[in-house]
Amino acid sequence: QAMVTYVTVTTSLKGMSEFGAIYWPRIEVLNPTKPVYGTDDKIYAYPSGWAAGVYSRTDNSKPGGIYEPPAGVDQNIGVIDGCLGFEFDSVLREPVRDVVYPELINPITTEEGFERYLDGVYTLQAGGNFPTIAERRGVIFIERSIKLGLQFARHRNNDESLRARCRRTCELFLYVQMKLGAFRSQT
Repeated sequence: QAMVTYVTVTTSLKGMSEFGAIYWPRIEVLNPTKPVYGTDDKIYAYPSGWAAGVYSRTDNSKPGGIYEPPAGVDQNIGVIDGCLGFEFDSVLREPVRDVVYPELINPITTEEGFERYLDGVYTLQAGGNFPTIAERRGVIFIERSIKLGLQFARHRNNDESLRARCRRTCELFLYVQMKLGAFRSQT
């Protein structure tokens, strides 16, 4: 409940943006530098860097991986490498996860027989146009790709030939992305 209060009241992050996500709790990792982080062999770290690693691994897991939710028990998708434990073991209980997840806090957890993994897919604005991390990141990828793919047209005469070339470029790119799972439709 303290984390829910922190996100919804103290920082007022819930609903703020579909460009961000929150993961909880902090994870236990090996201390990489004792002079910097203290003499303990293990420390608790914020999970953002590990979540970014999961995003990257998910993106590269297959063609169209960017459209897959970066969560779950699959080793190539949602598992957090190097995570030794959690700051709070309460996240291991499903009733606790059932409190934080509806508040757009993505739990990090594990279950018997599984490694530690990201267990949530929501952005901070689940009511937005792109409520999940995969949807938001997919749209960012498509927007940036089209912008880069149309750079050739920046300094050309705006005529029907150029517009047709731009249209073909975009249509082909979007068709390929559709086949990779970017859209809910295949038409």
